[in-house]
Amino acid sequence: MLLLDYLKSNSITKYRAAKELNVAWTTIWRWCLPADDNRRSIPQPDQMRSIQTWSDGQITPNDFVKPERVAL
Repeated sequence: MLLLDYLKSNSITKYRAAKELNVAWTTIWRWCLPADDNRRSIPQPDQMRSIQTWSDGQITPNDFVKPERVAL
């Protein structure tokens, strides 16, 4: 599950996620950008583990590296 989808489906703001994951809200914003946006960043391995734990396994490291869904 993409981080942005997780936030939306659980009514979690980027600010709240940032506080709970101990990162800046702008970091959450950059992690949520589309794959083709050059401002996007990918969490470091330790951050990915924290995100996976925080989301009860609903977000995995693979969710940050696989291609975005493409509309056909």
